[in-house]
Amino acid sequence: MYGPYPTNLADARAEDVVRALLGEGFTPSVHEELIEALSSSDPARRARAAIALGWRRERAVVPALLAAAATKGPELPSIVEALGRIGDPAAIPITRELASKKLLSRRRAGVEALRLLGDAEGLAEARAAGQKRLPPSIAQAIGALDENDLRKSNVAPLLEVIDALEKARVGIVADQLYEAGTPALVATARRMLRASDVSAPHVWRYAKSVLKRAMLREDAATFALIAHAIEQRARSTKGKSASLKSGLDGETRSTRVFGRKTQRWAMRACWRYLRRIAKWRPERYAEIAAEVLCAYRPEDRAPEQGLFGPLAHSYELQRILFARSTRVVLDDRTLKTRFASAAAKMAVASVREEAFPELWDARPDAYLRALVGGRLREVQDFALAGVARHPGLAQRLQNGDIASLLASEHEGVVAVALAELERRFDATKPDLALLSRLLDSESASVRARGAALLDRSRLAWSGDPEGVLRLLDRERPVARAEIASIVASALRDAARDARMAIAKRLVDRLREGGDDDRLASIAELLASALRDEVASVLSSTELIAWIDRGGNAAKRVAGRLLAGRPEALALIGLPRLTALADSEVATVREAAVALLDAAEGELRADPTPLYTLAESRWDDVRRPALARLRALITVEQHGLDAVIALCDSNHAEVQALGRELVLASFDRLDADAVLFRLIEHPQRAMRAFAMELATQHLRPGYVPLARCEAFFRTVLLEVRADAATKRRAIDFLVTRGQLDAQQGALAASLLDRVLRTRTVRDFERVIVGLAAIQTRFPEVRSALSTEGA
Repeated sequence: MYGPYPTNLADARAEDVVRALLGEGFTPSVHEELIEALSSSDPARRARAAIALGWRRERAVVPALLAAAATKGPELPSIVEALGRIGDPAAIPITRELASKKLLSRRRAGVEALRLLGDAEGLAEARAAGQKRLPPSIAQAIGALDENDLRKSNVAPLLEVIDALEKARVGIVADQLYEAGTPALVATARRMLRASDVSAPHVWRYAKSVLKRAMLREDAATFALIAHAIEQRARSTKGKSASLKSGLDGETRSTRVFGRKTQRWAMRACWRYLRRIAKWRPERYAEIAAEVLCAYRPEDRAPEQGLFGPLAHSYELQRILFARSTRVVLDDRTLKTRFASAAAKMAVASVREEAFPELWDARPDAYLRALVGGRLREVQDFALAGVARHPGLAQRLQNGDIASLLASEHEGVVAVALAELERRFDATKPDLALLSRLLDSESASVRARGAALLDRSRLAWSGDPEGVLRLLDRERPVARAEIASIVASALRDAARDARMAIAKRLVDRLREGGDDDRLASIAELLASALRDEVASVLSSTELIAWIDRGGNAAKRVAGRLLAGRPEALALIGLPRLTALADSEVATVREAAVALLDAAEGELRADPTPLYTLAESRWDDVRRPALARLRALITVEQHGLDAVIALCDSNHAEVQALGRELVLASFDRLDADAVLFRLIEHPQRAMRAFAMELATQHLRPGYVPLARCEAFFRTVLLEVRADAATKRRAIDFLVTRGQLDAQQGALAASLLDRVLRTRTVRDFERVIVGLAAIQTRFPEVRSALSTEGA
């Protein structure tokens, strides 16, 4: 009536009003009926009364609750939880006592009440006792980490131990970690439950315990996680029976776990909790409800069946979004929802259908949470409607949230994000952190938007070395490539001083080393767009050192720059240059090949390094080496050995150059020496070439033919011989064998070997040849017998 008041004055003014009412004869509300119910003979009624009193948070009822707690009946956990919610220190003694109990329900109620009461000493005692219930490996891992640090590197050792944990202990460990209550351990407990089947017998008891703890703490994230997991499992299982030990009497008996009755009880309890939050803690309702909505995923959809929609099984979602709807009807027995009629299914809501709409409007930031975290289109539509009702709400979005929204498949969500992005973007003062998030997105359209904004603001960041470095140091390769292209374009228009400053900063970053993939874009800029500036920053000596000891990114830069420095050859030396040409880094090979131009005089005198390079495994080295050999090698200057060395290569293109030089210079060579060197070559192509030379240029007489005996034997008897070369060899031997008896005997002995192999293809050709030789010279003998004419 008289407000509003500043926060620090509101409580004092309220106390003034209370005193005035007391003076008029009013008395404090002590909820006589609920207090009377604490003395009921029914434990369930006593428990419900205690819970109701706890939600009301009135200290006047504390004496009655303490008196009820003294009986230590089965409702004791509910009474202690109520005392914790009220927050009266008088409850600490009974709460500490309960926190030390072995029975899970009592210990949980005691520990959580201690947390609500703010009893640090009692919590420390409970924590020490809880450590003893953990496996030693888990306790040791917890002792080695910072429990307030949520980074992966901090919790990784604990997660490794948990991953090796036997399944039967997953539930109890998750509950104990959540009981500890520190950020790292709570996050780890959530991870364990997210990866577990909450309906499993060894998990459900403890998942339910964590759910109750989350309700007492008003922990929206954990409550939403377990509430959704319960619904998800309820769709696919009716529960199972297992032999479990009772916490009350210690007896092991067959127990039905997560049956239909339990499933419906748990889902109703979750919605009942949200209703109580709305009534007694209204400022928290929208936040918790939004977190529950965000837990749903597209996988929660099921095929439609008549009036049952795809989300008919999603009880909490239906209660939150359609509790006030006349179109949607709830089956209280199955907890499934359906449309009231076919017309209702097609109708569009004309009024707000969500539960407690006034609480959403009182805390509109919850709409943003549903917009950013929601994955179902129904949730996104609900959030968009809320954002539309509150102009300016989108301005509270964080930069990372905008990047996430831009990747959405919902056109309305993307429109909100784009509008807000354009509103807050200032090309003269761009938010590079936001642009970096956009450019790191998995969505191509989001990266394209980020690239466009980055290009639009180039004048603002192209002179900032640190800003350029932050842009280039992105995680995703695609983002690094796109950014490097924009930066290279921007640097072309940048001032000379700015380019030099950026070049120096990027060189320093390259000197620091690190992940070569992340440094690749920096290296490319230094070697291309900033090449002239880098040339004055890096000496040839440092470039050579980078090639020797730097990472691949540094080697790429060094290779590109050294290629334009002929004087570097004197520092490297020709033998070492040859070794560099075998580098895994393409630009280093490129530099080595380029520097060969400066060594033309040395290579003309001694082309040995070129022979080595011609045998390289890299095409980009072998091709230029061959080109230089073709230009430099002459038979007159380098002799037969140089030509035969090319023919002896294992690479076809090098052999081709050798054959080319042999044919071009054959008239100036010792034909016998060439043939005798080539016939020893093991490769088929060179043997064919040698066969061609032999048939055309082998000198007459027995001695030259005898020197080629091994060559002809190899050609004739090779298992996979070249057919044309083999026929040519047979014909040549038959021709030479008819010239004189000595050559006839040698040719017959070679052909006789072929005959004995009974080769079908060449059998008749060999028979005819032997017959011709033996007819010419009867004294020649072979496996072929000839008679008469």
